[in-house]
Amino acid sequence: MLKISEDDGTSRVVLLNKDLPLADGIVVQGDEIVLVNSMKKLWVLQSQDSWGGVVYHKTDLEEERVLTS
Repeated sequence: MLKISEDDGTSRVVLLNKDLPLADGIVVQGDEIVLVNSMKKLWVLQSQDSWGGVVYHKTDLEEERVLTS
């Protein structure tokens, strides 16, 4: 996952404490919460240090009910 600076367009890698296998959807909610989904999981990421990154919640999804790209 990359964080892109709004000021100058530079990017940097966000180091996560867990892998997010087959992630294919991202929703940004404010400056400190990001939701990431796959066919099987929903991860909630929260910044604790300007996006050093941490996965603080993981939820299993019902695969037959998930609409994804």
